[in-house]
Amino acid sequence: MNTSQTKPKPKSIPSSTSNMLQTLLLTTTLLLLTLTPTTAASTTKSKLDTRRYANICVQNGKAHRPIPEKDARAHAILKLVIEKSTLTSILSYDTPQHKAMCYMLNDDPKKADPRGMMGGVNGGNA
Repeated sequence: MNTSQTKPKPKSIPSSTSNMLQTLLLTTTLLLLTLTPTTAASTTKSKLDTRRYANICVQNGKAHRPIPEKDARAHAILKLVIEKSTLTSILSYDTPQHKAMCYMLNDDPKKADPRGMMGGVNGGNA
């Protein structure tokens, strides 16, 4: 007498049910994406108050001073960097983005001005 038991085969989902589940998942995903609010920066230029980040490069042991309120070049750099990168990476002292931004603000010997490079004050001639 054979005492070995055969394992029951798993039930497969009928293809019509599978298609219906895929359609439901796709519809739900699209609905969530449609209803999720987007940030203003992703669609239009936002007015970013860079004065609140004036101390971004001030750290213990560094000779960097806060960005003066009237330093339009530094605030233009700060705004551009925040728009092109993430605020988290800019605010973290150990990231390459933060170090590069502080270099541009304080130590760059050329003192490049992004306003001129974007066709602003210097008409694109920097």
